Amino acid sequence: MTPFPRIMTVLLLLTVSILGPVTVPSPVTAQNPNLTFSIAALNPQSIDVPMTATEGGTATFKARATVNDPNGEPVSISLSALTSTGWPTTIDPDSFSVTASKTENLTIVVTVPKGTPSSNIAKLTVSGKATYSGGTLSATSSATVTVQQYPGLDMAIMPTQRELGRNSFEFRLNNTGNGLDSYRILILNETVLHSKHITVSISAREVDNIAHGKYTTVKMNVDYSGDQNPMSYSIELRIESLQTANHGKPTYWNYTVQVFFKGPETGVPNWAFAGGIAAFSITMIIVLVAIMRWPKKNPPAV
Repeated sequence: MTPFPRIMTVLLLLTVSILGPVTVPSPVTAQNPNLTFSIAALNPQSIDVPMTATEGGTATFKARATVNDPNGEPVSISLSALTSTGWPTTIDPDSFSVTASKTENLTIVVTVPKGTPSSNIAKLTVSGKATYSGGTLSATSSATVTVQQYPGLDMAIMPTQRELGRNSFEFRLNNTGNGLDSYRILILNETVLHSKHITVSISAREVDNIAHGKYTTVKMNVDYSGDQNPMSYSIELRIESLQTANHGKPTYWNYTVQVFFKGPETGVPNWAFAGGIAAFSITMIIVLVAIMRWPKKNPPAV
C-alpha cells in the first residue's frame, strides 16, 4: 500500500473514533393538520326491510363524505360498505378525488336475500380512507338493517282411517314464513255439516309458536250419524296466521277435505228377508203337492 492511501485510511479511522458513528437523517413527511376527513351519520339510522315469500328486499341509505382541504392538497378518497350478515351491499360513489374542500353525497344499498329469517339483524358499516402526500385519514359511520316478517303455510292432508261412519285425517302444518308464527283452524261450513249429521273434531283448533321451517301435526275425525247410503261431503277449512292477525294484516289459506261415508244399511232386515224366502218356498211346495194330488178327469168317450 502506498503511503497516501494508508494516511487517508488512518485519518478516516481517527475521525470515526473521535466523532462516533455518522447518522444520515431520513426524510420526514410533513403532516397537514388542517386536512380532515369525515363521514356523516347515515340517514336513516335503521330500516325495516319488507319481504315476501318469493322476493327479497332492499334498504337504501344516504350519507355524506366531507374532506376539509384548505391548502388545496391533492387527496384521493376510497369508500366501502359491508354488513355483519354478509348481505350484498353497494356504495356510490366508491371513490373520488379533491384538490379543495368538498362534500360528496353517498348512496348505500343493502340487498336482503329471499327467505331471510325475520330474526336476522345486520349492522351496516360505511368506511372511508383519504390518502394524501402526508399520510392517510380514516372515517366510519354505521346503521342497522332489520327484516319484516311475512307469513307462510304449507299443509299436507293425509287420510289415516276410513270406516263405517268415520273418516280420520292427519294434517301437517309447515311454517314456510320467515318467522315464528301461530295458526288457528276454522271450519267454514260447520253449521251446514251439523245439519247433515256430520260432526268434526280436531285435536287442536290453535297451534302455537311454530318456528320458521318447522312443522306440527293435527288430527281430525269426521263422524257421520245419518242413514243415507252412500254420502260424500266436503269439509271447508281455513287456516289463519295469528302473527299477521295480531298486527292488523290477517292472512289465511283455504283447504277442502273430501269425506265419504257408507251409512248404516237400510230396508228389510236380514232375518226378515230370510224368513220371506222360507215362507215362499213352503208355499210353492204346498202348491206343487196340491197339483199332484188333484184328481185327473177321464177323457170323454168317443
